Order: sequence, then C-alpha cells, then structure tokens
Amino acid sequence: MLEQRLAFARMMDVFDSTGVAMEQQNFLIGFAQLALVLTGFVSVFVAFQIDAAAKSRVNTHHATSILMGSLVSLFGALIPIAIYNFGIAGEVLWRWSSALLFALSFSYFLIMLNMTVRLTKAEFKEAGYMHMALSYIFGWAGGLALIWNVYSAAHPGYYILACILTLVAALIGFVSFAVQKILHW
Repeated sequence: MLEQRLAFARMMDVFDSTGVAMEQQNFLIGFAQLALVLTGFVSVFVAFQIDAAAKSRVNTHHATSILMGSLVSLFGALIPIAIYNFGIAGEVLWRWSSALLFALSFSYFLIMLNMTVRLTKAEFKEAGYMHMALSYIFGWAGGLALIWNVYSAAHPGYYILACILTLVAALIGFVSFAVQKILHW
C-alpha cells in the first residue's frame, strides 16, 4: 500500500529534488478549491441579492470584503505551490510565501479600510459593529502571523493559519451580509 502511494505521489510530481514531498500541498489545493467555491457562490449570491434599488455603500462594502477576502485566500493557497515548483523549499519557501501573501493582504486591508472610513455612522451601524470588529481582528491576526513568519523562523503552520484567518474574515462578511439580506436584521 505504501509503495502504491509513493508511486502515485511520484507520478503527480509532489516530491522535490531530494525526494521529499511538500506535506502541505494537498491541504493548500483543497483550501484553494474552498476559496474558489466561496468566490463563485458569493458572486452569484451578490448578483441575485443586490438589484439596482438595493445598491448601497454598505452592500458594496460587504461584497468587496467577501470577494477580496476569498480571492486573497485563493492566491494565498497557490503562492507556496508556485514557489515550490521553482525548486524553493523549506524555510525560504514559507518566508517568501508569507511576504507575498502579506503584500496581498495589506492591499486588501487598505482597500477595506478606505471603504470603511468612507461609511457614515448610520452606514457603519448598518454594516454591523460585530462584522467590522471581527473582520479586522481576524485580518490583523493573519497579518501578524505572516509578519512573524517573515522575521522569525518561517513555518508552514503560521502561513496556513494566516490563510485560514483571511478566509474566516471573508466568511464573517458573508454571514453578516446573508443574515442582513435574508433575515432582514
């Protein structure tokens, strides 16, 4: 059985030049699929839930938060796979992946901060205090995990944690948006 798994892994080219597999590759591929499904689902949900009369800065804020968060998560899952296929592995792989994902995440943060600051007090309340607080907390926690990975001993655990936290921030936006639209809260 072990020989069959090794033969399959070699066939799928998941081993590096030293014969060691990037253990996180299967998780990252699955995570990329999850982020892509969320992106597609949210796109369809937004298209059907926001008609011309319902367009507002709050709905745009929610939609942007969800779509950007899921896309950053998608690219976050693909970055280490791409770097790994250039023959970079180990600590260097996770350090560079963290730096690139931090750049993407920071861009996401700046765009969302700009949109948040432009909301009026009533719009901010409509968007939801809990949504805002939790989204920014999870986003900052993911950013701190990436910074830690860049400036200390890089580890795949911190990188994966940052990807998960970014997706959770997007899911918080989705849940908040869905609850407001469907349950009229």
